[in-house]
Amino acid sequence: MARNEGRGKARAHRPADRVEALLEAGHHAAARAEARRVLADGASTDEARARADAALRSLAPERAAAALGAVCVLAAITVGAWLLAH
Repeated sequence: MARNEGRGKARAHRPADRVEALLEAGHHAAARAEARRVLADGASTDEARARADAALRSLAPERAAAALGAVCVLAAITVGAWLLAH
């Protein structure tokens, strides 16, 4: 067992701690799902909601990076189409 696994399991009893433990372990999809569950749970504390929201924001790609990626894909498709046409 890795050193981080034991520490993450020991403190993963609260929802926000589970999200952070999943992030530390590299399970981003599971962390995203758990954070969304915490946000949807009416019994979650304000602290847990804030930490879950912060976790979701840390997992979201920056808008500029996503836009640049879309522009690059469009440019590659355009160049490929132009090369096939000529």
